[in-house]
Amino acid sequence: MLKFKATNMQDKFSKKARIEGYKARSVYKLQDLDKKYKLIKKNQKILDLGCWPGSWLQYCQNKLGNTGLILGIDKQEILGLDVNFLKKDVMDKDIISEIRKISVDFDLVLSDLAPKTTGTLDSDLSLDLSNRALYIAENVLRYKGNFLVKIFQGKDTNKFIEKLKKKFRFVKSTKPMASKKTSKEIYIICLLKR
Repeated sequence: MLKFKATNMQDKFSKKARIEGYKARSVYKLQDLDKKYKLIKKNQKILDLGCWPGSWLQYCQNKLGNTGLILGIDKQEILGLDVNFLKKDVMDKDIISEIRKISVDFDLVLSDLAPKTTGTLDSDLSLDLSNRALYIAENVLRYKGNFLVKIFQGKDTNKFIEKLKKKFRFVKSTKPMASKKTSKEIYIICLLKR
């Protein structure tokens, strides 16, 4: 009898997400990082930037149960989830005031923001989004709060990491198992806001 193996990581994780009822395979990136760094705990207030299609929100809901608060923000509507949600662009000038209408201090800010990939300026556009996520985190994270941000590696990635080190006590870049090996994406874990 022949055994067929998934041809790539996307097939394996996409299939697993469908079976387990998650909206996207990206949930396993967050799950991997949460297991390593204990990011998500009961009673937390969590802000999820770039939350569409909602698998990270689902994971946070499962971990928090009926405790805490979760707020998702994206330009695309989230369907089928009972969570606090703002349909907004993170680049909007009023983003901080809109977030503060829900909560003024978060324990954790997650950013899975990514530009529409073109192949040429992807890392520059990703850096812009990562800097915006950091700006939001600086304004809404409580003292000693945590931040997880995705970025596409490029010429200025190390400068961005150095900037993060000035704002958080622990900073580490990593590539979760569910990330494709060929992908330029990395995730940066930032613990204990100064």
